[in-house]
Amino acid sequence: MTDSDETLVFGQGTRQGIVAAEWVGADSGDAVWLYSRTENEVHREQIPFEPFLWVEDESRVSGDPKPVAVRRCEGAGALPFLAFYSNGAALRRAADRLRRNTGHPPTSREAPYFLVHDPVQQFLMATGETFFNGLVFSGIRRLQLDIETQTGAGYDFPNAEREADRILAVGLSDTTGWSELISVRDRDEKALLERLVEAVRERDPDVIEGHNIFSFDLPYISARARRHGVRLPWGRDGSVPQVRSGRFTAGERAMSYPKTSIFGRSILDTYFLAQMYDVSHRSLPSLGLKEIARHFGIA
Repeated sequence: MTDSDETLVFGQGTRQGIVAAEWVGADSGDAVWLYSRTENEVHREQIPFEPFLWVEDESRVSGDPKPVAVRRCEGAGALPFLAFYSNGAALRRAADRLRRNTGHPPTSREAPYFLVHDPVQQFLMATGETFFNGLVFSGIRRLQLDIETQTGAGYDFPNAEREADRILAVGLSDTTGWSELISVRDRDEKALLERLVEAVRERDPDVIEGHNIFSFDLPYISARARRHGVRLPWGRDGSVPQVRSGRFTAGERAMSYPKTSIFGRSILDTYFLAQMYDVSHRSLPSLGLKEIARHFGIA
């Protein structure tokens, strides 16, 4: 592979071992926190960042708020100018002003400007940095999580909001060979949840993996934690998981789901990966975990 090929695949950035990137607001301006792994250690670096948007002409951004810099891009694109702002709040005001003045939202093909809303995506685009550059697959700390639950008498399906339902066990493992089964055999559900919190923070995974983890495991854990007053400070900054509406599409399959974000970590749902695989192979007997494991010979 040539240097040019490597740049196309891995980006022009030079930082090695990036496993997470998060935007943070600050009084002096916006910044991105980069988390990089070196063997068994994770290091954090704070990098100041000025968000930007594209415009067809400098005059489009001459009003308030004024950009801190305007640069012309190479090439002959329809939006050749980049306007940089001191922080995300100024960028949003500028985008609102452009929407009012042009009559076009940034998603319109006729809009004389374009905005990428995600500041982390902006940072990666501007710097050419990419996740996992310089890491082998086994060098990423991945933690697998699965829960077993009890469904109250008279019901066919679990519901974490019911008092009679509960978590019976949590199975955990990671790529170092470590594993742990946390069970209500030797503790109550609240203590089980408290140990789960400790285990995630102790293992400090870059990626948390599970099957249907977005729609079942994580919402169920969160609901039971709320019932018992257990906080889930799983973020690398000590924050709790955040949930927003997500949309997944694979071929003709489309579904809405509660998308959970954990600061400084990625979440991987093998239920989605199985659907993406089956779009082209059409060979899975079902999307259930046990059937998928048998199909790939890892049951």
